[in-house]
Amino acid sequence: YMEAGKEQLYLDPTTIRTDARKPITRAEMAVLMVNTITNVGSGFNHDHNFHGTNTFTDVPATDVHYEYIECAYAAGIVKGIGDNKFNPNATITRQDAAVMIARTLTAINPSRNETSFFPFADDKYIADYAKESTRILKRYAIVEGINDATDDQKIFNPYGNCKI
Repeated sequence: YMEAGKEQLYLDPTTIRTDARKPITRAEMAVLMVNTITNVGSGFNHDHNFHGTNTFTDVPATDVHYEYIECAYAAGIVKGIGDNKFNPNATITRQDAAVMIARTLTAINPSRNETSFFPFADDKYIADYAKESTRILKRYAIVEGINDATDDQKIFNPYGNCKI
């Protein structure tokens, strides 16, 4: 589990696949976040929060992850990639995973409203929409970064593949 302030996130990647050390897809990350928010006593309930709307044109109702992606959207955890698309089978980048995790923390505790200035050495390469999320996750030691071979600072590697 991960602890961030008073919130604990129980992330169990074995619930989505057995080879959990391999990069995961955007859809699989959405499943993890919906399972997390459902299991922490936040009042979010997968069955009650699934409304059956088709938000993303590239996630048909027949997709195995469809309900989870729609629930993640309803909870404000995902917003898609634009043009009503989610790109569910793409490997999720580290910065997009950070955004989903930070939004999950906010969904669990909506009164949590903070800003944090804990940038990584490669902060200038992190997309603007993900900067605040990566800083918050660094502040709570949810992510630590990767040692940079050129100096002692840690980098985030925002476009690298995410592994849980």
